[in-house]
Amino acid sequence: MKFPPFYCTIFILLLTTVTTLAQDYRDYPLKDFYTPDIKRRSLEFDLIGQLEAEKEDKHLLKINQYSNFLSHINTRKTVSNLYITGSFFEKNAKQMDDYTDYQNFSGYITVGYEEKKYIKPKFFLQYGLNGSTTINSTKERRSEFDEEAGYGYIDVNHKANQYVLGGNVHAGIGTGRIENVTDARQALYILEALSKNGRLRKHLSNDEVFQFAQLISSVKNKRFLDARLHQIEEITKVDSFLVSGDYLTTPDATYFTTLYDLWLYGDLFERQSGKEFVINSHYINYYSRNVITRNEIKLNPYETTSPSYSLSASFLYERPFHLSWQHSVETSLSYRYRNEMKGDFKIKSIYLPVTYSLGYYPNTRTHLKLSIKEQLNRDLINRNTLIGDTRYKTKEEYCNFLSTLSLNAFYYVSPHLLLSAEAAANIIFSKYKTKEKQPDDPRSDDYLAPNSHSSWDSSIEFKATYKLF
Repeated sequence: MKFPPFYCTIFILLLTTVTTLAQDYRDYPLKDFYTPDIKRRSLEFDLIGQLEAEKEDKHLLKINQYSNFLSHINTRKTVSNLYITGSFFEKNAKQMDDYTDYQNFSGYITVGYEEKKYIKPKFFLQYGLNGSTTINSTKERRSEFDEEAGYGYIDVNHKANQYVLGGNVHAGIGTGRIENVTDARQALYILEALSKNGRLRKHLSNDEVFQFAQLISSVKNKRFLDARLHQIEEITKVDSFLVSGDYLTTPDATYFTTLYDLWLYGDLFERQSGKEFVINSHYINYYSRNVITRNEIKLNPYETTSPSYSLSASFLYERPFHLSWQHSVETSLSYRYRNEMKGDFKIKSIYLPVTYSLGYYPNTRTHLKLSIKEQLNRDLINRNTLIGDTRYKTKEEYCNFLSTLSLNAFYYVSPHLLLSAEAAANIIFSKYKTKEKQPDDPRSDDYLAPNSHSSWDSSIEFKATYKLF
C-alpha cells in the first residue's frame, strides 16, 4: 500500500512536533539563571548506626548523630549564612582475648556566621567567625601485667575526659559567583511534565521560563507556621502565573496532581552554576583541658592552647549541562602554621586537594555522583623536648598522598526522608622521616630514620537523613 506524498509529509511533521514537545526545554541554559533576593532556612538530622562482629570475638557498636541548622540569605549585594551544627558519637567495643571493654562518647556544637559582600557584580569581600565546644570522654577496662608484684595480671580502669573550646576568624577577597539554579530546574521539571501531558497551550520562551523560575524562588520566601497553608499559598501563586499567561489548555486533575507532585519533589537536589576564586586568611585558636583518672586516682589536669594561622587560595567550578548532568571541580592550596606548648611544638602544613565530580539526575528523586579526588598533605614538625637534664630537638616530616574514587547514590523516599549510599576506594602513600639532635651536647650526632608506607582500603556506607524543614 502506497501513501500519497501529502500524507507522508503530514506524518513527518506530526512526528517532528511530538519529538520537539518532548524536548521542549532540554536546551534551556541553566547557567544563565540567578535567584531574586531570597531567605531560606533548613534543619536536618542524620543518624548512623553500625554493628560489627569479627574474629577474636570482637563486638563493635557505633552510633553517630549529626544535626545542622542553616539560615541563608542571597541578594545581589550580600550572601550570608548563619549556621548551628552539632553531633554526638558513641562507640562501644569488647574483645574477649584480652578482656578489654572500651566506651567512647564525643559531642560538639558549633555556631558560626559568614558573609560575602559584593563590591562589584563579580568581586566580593568575604569574612566570618565561629565558635565551638567539644567534649570527649573515654572509659576503658583492660587487663595489664602487674609490675609491682612482678607476676600475674590486674584489671585497670582508665578514664579520660577532654574539653575543648575553639574559635575561628577569617577574612578574604574573591572573584566570580556561584549561583543556585535549583529553582530554575524545578520550573523546567514542571513545564516538561505539563508539556508531556498535553496541558501546555504553547512553548515558553527562555525569558518566560526565567520569569517563572524567579516566581518560584520568590514564593518560597514567605514563612508559615502551618506547612499546609504554606504549600497552598505557593501552589496557588504558581497556578496563577500559568493561568494569567494563558499557558494552559485544561486545568484539570491531571494538571493539579502534576503540579503538586513536582512542587514537592522538583527541588530536592541542589544545582549550582558558575565559578569562584577566593583568597582567604584564618586565625584559629583552641583551648584544651584533659583530665585522666586511673583506678579512681585522678592525675593532674593537662591544659594546652593551640593558636594557628592559615592562608589559602581556592577555586570552585560548577557547570550544569543537558539539564540532567553536572560538572563540578574544586581545588585549594593552603598553608597553616600552628604553635603549641609555648613554642616547644610547631607545625607547618601544606594541603592541596583536587576533586572532580560528575553528577547525574535521572529524575526528581534520584541523584548519582562519581567523584575522583587527589590529595597531598605535608607536615613539618619541630619538637623541643626536655628529658631529664638533656634537651632534644626533633624535626619530623610527613608526606601523605591520597587517591579516592567514590560513587554516591541518593534517593528520596519522601520530601523529608533521604536514603543514601557511598562506595569508596582509597589508595594511600605515606612517607615519614625524623631528625634528632641534642643541642646541649655538640658532640651528639643527628639521627635520621626515613620510612614509607603504602596501603589501600575500600568501604560501603548507608545513611538515612530526615529533614524537618
